[in-house]
Amino acid sequence: MLNWLRKITNLSGVNIDIMRSSFITWFYEHNLTFGVRDKLSRMMRHSQGTAQKNYNKIFDYDKEDSSTIDELKKQILLLNIQINELKEKIEISDNSKDIDSQYKKRRSDVIYNLNIKKRSPREDTIKKYNISYNKENNLYK
Repeated sequence: MLNWLRKITNLSGVNIDIMRSSFITWFYEHNLTFGVRDKLSRMMRHSQGTAQKNYNKIFDYDKEDSSTIDELKKQILLLNIQINELKEKIEISDNSKDIDSQYKKRRSDVIYNLNIKKRSPREDTIKKYNISYNKENNLYK
């Protein structure tokens, strides 16, 4: 039976006691009530006290886990900051596209009014949209 166990697990050092201890540790993590644990201990031919003392392995990962958790929290915080910065850049980009299209539309409207409708805008508007007069064509550009 031991050879079969080692063959299926591909572990040369595994034995029945290790498997027994592993199963009891797993079972106790997932079944917290006394009755269920007592039933298992009777099926495995020992007492619940023996299982708690000899087989159930409690691992203390608190110190290692807390530093890892703190590092992960810092990374999450930094990633959230980056996400917010990128969202702001996207909003600014979208707004600048709207502003650019509005600027081009208004500039073309002013040039249309100057050349076709023969209306004269204020000097501020001409400066704002960087409109100049082309003497060769007698048109504003």
